Amino acid sequence: MTIAGYVPGQDLLGFSNQKGIAGSFDAATGTLTLVNAASRLDYQAALQSITYLNTSENPSPANRIFSFTVTDGAAASNPVTRTLQVIPVNDAPIATTSVKTLTFPRTAGAVAIDPKLRLSDLDSANLTNAIVTLKGYVAGEDGLIFNDQDGITGSFDASTGTLTLTGSASLEQYQEALRAIIYTNSSNSSIISPRNIEITVTDGITRSDPATATLQIQFDKSDTIPVLDLNGSGAGRDFSNTFVITGTPVKVADSSARLTDSDSAVLTSAQVIISNLLDDKNEELLVDTIGTNIKALYDSTQGSLSLTGAAAPDTYLKVLRSIRYQNRSQDPNTATRVILFSVSDGTNSSEPSQTAIQITNINLNDIPTSEQSLVTTPATDLIDAPRSNDTLTSTWEHLQQNDQLDGGSGFDTFLLTDGGGEALIDVRNPVNQVRGVLAGIGAVTNFEYFDFSSFTGNATMLGSDALDDRLSTGLGNDILSGGGGNDRLRGNDGNDQLDGNSGDDRMEGGMGDDVYIVDSLSDRVIEELEAGFDTVYASVSWTMGDEIENLILSSGGSNGTGNILSNVITGNAGGNTLNGNGGNDLLSGNGSSDILLGGNGRDTLSGGGGNDKLTGNNGNDKLTGGNGKDTLTGGKGKDQFCLMNRQKSSLDTITDFRAVDDTICISRKGFSPDLKRGGILEAEFALGSQATDERDRFIYNQATGALFFDADGTGSIAQIQIAQLTNRATISRTDIFIIK
Repeated sequence: MTIAGYVPGQDLLGFSNQKGIAGSFDAATGTLTLVNAASRLDYQAALQSITYLNTSENPSPANRIFSFTVTDGAAASNPVTRTLQVIPVNDAPIATTSVKTLTFPRTAGAVAIDPKLRLSDLDSANLTNAIVTLKGYVAGEDGLIFNDQDGITGSFDASTGTLTLTGSASLEQYQEALRAIIYTNSSNSSIISPRNIEITVTDGITRSDPATATLQIQFDKSDTIPVLDLNGSGAGRDFSNTFVITGTPVKVADSSARLTDSDSAVLTSAQVIISNLLDDKNEELLVDTIGTNIKALYDSTQGSLSLTGAAAPDTYLKVLRSIRYQNRSQDPNTATRVILFSVSDGTNSSEPSQTAIQITNINLNDIPTSEQSLVTTPATDLIDAPRSNDTLTSTWEHLQQNDQLDGGSGFDTFLLTDGGGEALIDVRNPVNQVRGVLAGIGAVTNFEYFDFSSFTGNATMLGSDALDDRLSTGLGNDILSGGGGNDRLRGNDGNDQLDGNSGDDRMEGGMGDDVYIVDSLSDRVIEELEAGFDTVYASVSWTMGDEIENLILSSGGSNGTGNILSNVITGNAGGNTLNGNGGNDLLSGNGSSDILLGGNGRDTLSGGGGNDKLTGNNGNDKLTGGNGKDTLTGGKGKDQFCLMNRQKSSLDTITDFRAVDDTICISRKGFSPDLKRGGILEAEFALGSQATDERDRFIYNQATGALFFDADGTGSIAQIQIAQLTNRATISRTDIFIIK
């Protein structure tokens, strides 16, 4: 019997020997041959029993034509054919959320819907569409934000609360796209009903089952005060600016300033006061209230601006953002002015916020005698602070004026409050430590600590070999390298890579899927709760911190210990001891002779090369010794002992097999392609020391605990021992299963 259109690796013909007729399938050509003399009716029954199987998850849809020819020993029959249509069945993609409930951070105003969402599809590597629907959607309050990426474009329907992603992209790219979606809510109400988020994906053929997460929005129902943040997206809530003598008025609040009151939709008044009025009526606070019912009154003798009238927080915020500081003096007092702000809802007033206004022609500072807190300005800044531990704060906009910023001696800090793009910070560079965010001929030198925690772009920070560095990046996908010394690195948001290099370092990744390089037993890795899927590469023995999911032992590391999460721990070419502890862990020993300890969850242990010792402990575990003579101990639970090949060098020892709970799984790929996946037939299992007929494949000697595999039963191929059950357990064919 032959197959026209045969596809190796997909098409199989199955036949069970019967009535003295033996079958042999040639996987290279797709030919099934039946031999030995038998009656016509027996051959007719044999041909009728032949089965066809396609093992591919994504088979070729071409028709298969089967041709039958029989012979009586003297002459062959004419060939007869039968056509079989192969119809691939598409498996739907699967979307799995990592949490069922999210808490909405009211102060932030936004939250990622699921940074750990997982997608999978058995037979398609690409997806074409995803739909994210808000159930309980309220127009004007709820929103879904998505930035187009990797060829995937998003469209939000504000009338229905539906975000549609389109574009052909890989499974991984759609997974990252869905993880990046942000939910926002602008309601001022103290009580908001929960929202349900439904996520559906498709590979262009079959749509997935919906995966739903409930978004629980919680609010403080107490009588809260208004909250005023003059600096908006920048660090802290206070603002600073510089007024150039005889120049134009300058703003006293950032354009991204925020004003909220979680339990009141109406504010009644605000006070803005120049606390140190030094130039009398030359100083003024200018304000624009046009289009509002807010009334403004400025007292020039006190430097006080009063705003009154019932209005929404957004209206008051618009007016506060419009305020400008003016000084008409030709020779003003150059002391820094401090402007105080307070907002009231009629019951409570906000905590004081303030703005510092420097007054100068050009920001050229004298040599200080003690540590300073310095700020850049909209003018060209020439700052030299050589004698102490100074802090220089700058906005991205202020760095575009050809500034020359020198931290001088001591341990000085450079703080950038905003900005985006690509930045390179090299502490070692004596000419310019900051590149990518400076315009013109500006330069930053002699700073030791860098804080870019509000920077939205991607930053690369390189520390000094001679210093204990303090490096902090912001919202992008950043790279931090400490160099020598005992460094402190913080990645904040984004998928960051942190490498302290030599020394005892402290590394904090923040949100995102972060990667840590550990090379000292005294290194510290700190992760926040549910802050991404994080990986540690350790060249020393390492115990994972509370929120680390993945540990890879690089060259030099010998032991790896997990935590209560479901960990992935991977050994190196040396002899490792891997301990999963709690969670459903995946432990891989790789080369050499390893010790793998599962813990309390449903663990998967794989020894790899070498003579390994695998212990599942509690839980329903899967133990695979791999190459080498391995010792497998399942412990409590329903365990699987997997044998991957029939080489003499891979004889595994199973110490505690229990037929009532445990199973032995056999790799079809490693043993024989003639084996069928699933349970074995009764005729394929025999008790004793050797096969009794040609169909026997697995022979178990209970007297010795030896389990054998025989590729052809009583044929010419010798049987080989594949496992030793030291407890000499009683087993039957139902305890053995064939896997891929």
